[in-house]
Amino acid sequence: MWNVIKVITWVKAARPETLIASVAPVVLGNVLSWKYGFLDVGKGAICLLLAVFLQVGCNFANDYYDFLKGVDKPHRKGPPRLLAEGLVTPAGMFRAMIVSFFLAAVMGVLLIFTGKWWFSLIIIVSIISAYFYTGGKYPLAYHGWGDVFVFVFFGPVAVMGTFFVQTYNFSLDTFILSACLGLLIDNILIINNCRDVEEDTESKKRTSVVRLGRSFGIYHFTANGVMASLLPLGLLSMRYSPLISLNLLFLPLFLWFGLKLQLAEKGADYNKLLSLAALTVAIYTSMQCVSVLA
Repeated sequence: MWNVIKVITWVKAARPETLIASVAPVVLGNVLSWKYGFLDVGKGAICLLLAVFLQVGCNFANDYYDFLKGVDKPHRKGPPRLLAEGLVTPAGMFRAMIVSFFLAAVMGVLLIFTGKWWFSLIIIVSIISAYFYTGGKYPLAYHGWGDVFVFVFFGPVAVMGTFFVQTYNFSLDTFILSACLGLLIDNILIINNCRDVEEDTESKKRTSVVRLGRSFGIYHFTANGVMASLLPLGLLSMRYSPLISLNLLFLPLFLWFGLKLQLAEKGADYNKLLSLAALTVAIYTSMQCVSVLA
């Protein structure tokens, strides 16, 4: 029984509800590889494991360093963090972070052996950046670079990286779709930052919302959604299926999302929006995949 409880505790610490952010880009990259006739199931699976281990490691690092810096408190607005609740020790969280990044590195080595040697630079930069998101002497999330990190690594790097290791090529449509997905995954972070703005200000975690204000975060969120709805229409000139036009259906959704974000006050309000944002990423990715294959 004790082992079962321990496993459940660590599964919660990994934050599985957030892993759509790493799974969705790799799925889209694999579908794009299929479209171009180069899908390699083995490489695609390794890319998926690499992305998941990187995000889990980043989640562990986030919990560990936020706890050490006093950002996470037992009565925070967001879901309880296990370190702050005393359910996991700092040493245990640190070890879990190292193991996750090590497993990501192993997946990266497997990809290097099956691809171009310089691809190792992208993997190394990805692992280092995931650590420095909240760790090190210049944590990216504490200096307003969180949005850039999420957009770049959960958008173009994840989608185009998955595509490249199978096709050894890049394409404009891959970049457009990867950028759109990166914008929507960044929206998950923006909701987090809007919810935690008071706590982040108190602990000197200078996110973009802390630096520029909650109103900026709401406008940023809405602009990301609008761009993700409109940009794929450019693929019609690249002989994509008219189904790509269905992205317009997301436009009113993101305008509504922006309004709900503006009206949110309690932690529960933000957490509901987080769940909806993650679900939106899943639905959006599914629709993109259908459009790609049509």
